[in-house]
Amino acid sequence: MKPRVLIFENSDILRSTLSSIIRNLEYEVKAFSNPDTSPYSYSSIHNCLLENTSPNIIISDVCLPLINEYEVLGYRLQKVDELKFMAFMPADWNEVDIYYTEKIGCKVFKKPFDLKDLLKWLDNCRKQIDQKNILLNKFKRKDRL
Repeated sequence: MKPRVLIFENSDILRSTLSSIIRNLEYEVKAFSNPDTSPYSYSSIHNCLLENTSPNIIISDVCLPLINEYEVLGYRLQKVDELKFMAFMPADWNEVDIYYTEKIGCKVFKKPFDLKDLLKWLDNCRKQIDQKNILLNKFKRKDRL
């Protein structure tokens, strides 16, 4: 199963570029300019969970219309078992903002960021997701015996 990446970015060019590159690396990608217009809004997050389409990874701009980074962080704080990784892409955060965001387990790629760094982080996320899936499959097989 491909890791599922959800991108929130209001720049059409950056959203399209990231989506294309990440999709070509064998990830399932959904990208939106704003979480409120996506099927992953607070009102429908439980439906997404029931459909087994919840993201494993969220990559989000912090200057989104109608919603801020703290509300996007709320997605991660929901009881979403599949979502383990989150990154923010700020343009103007200071070192304190970055420090506290990383302290709660979110990665920060300050714009302009090096795409290689983001792709390396994604690869690490994939490895951890794959390891978890291998362990879960082993337990499922043991249950059948």
